[in-house]
Amino acid sequence: MDLHAIDKMFCAYQKNGVQNEGSVEDLRQLGSKPRTKILSVIDGRRAQNCTILLSKLKMSDEEICRAILRMDSGEQLPLDM
Repeated sequence: MDLHAIDKMFCAYQKNGVQNEGSVEDLRQLGSKPRTKILSVIDGRRAQNCTILLSKLKMSDEEICRAILRMDSGEQLPLDM
């Protein structure tokens, strides 16, 4: 009786045809995809606050950009914002 063949056929922890003899490097390659680091200028909470603020402004993206670049000399942005 070939116990190794039976073990290989009925192993509970077999993934995508991986054999138990695989090296650690083989297991790393089968694991999850490598995570890419996300570079952020501001933290998540501030980004969410900016999103809320921008959604309350009833202006297009171009109008908001122009108001910011002109430092709102035309007073287009509300004072409470």
